Amino acid sequence: MTPVYEYCESRSRFLFYLKADLGNVAQFHCWLKEIKGLNPKARHVLYVFRIGNQEGCSENGEPVKAAHKQLAILSREGASGLGLVAVRYYGGKKLGAANLEHVFLAGFKMAVDIGKELADGRRQWDKEDR
Repeated sequence: MTPVYEYCESRSRFLFYLKADLGNVAQFHCWLKEIKGLNPKARHVLYVFRIGNQEGCSENGEPVKAAHKQLAILSREGASGLGLVAVRYYGGKKLGAANLEHVFLAGFKMAVDIGKELADGRRQWDKEDR
């Protein structure tokens, strides 16, 4: 499984994953467990999901509210069946809460934007293929 977006800041490495076809919360938690298994040495794993009328998020001990803010964005946009995961490998230098939150929010946004581009490309390709 490959992250849709990767970012490095002050030796910390951030991996952002997106899954856009989730049918239920159990599927999300299976996917999250798989990501955690692929990244056993990660310092923190943040997540956001919105599936039907169920939603949830966790900052996993990070001193930010990025997952909660991203959940509010997904709710406002009416997104559903969507899961986002951010994996952080600590690089030995503290980034500060404000900068850390900015990195997570920008990464979540980038992952969603890339996901939309991929979906649009697939839809366009499907139309051209017919």
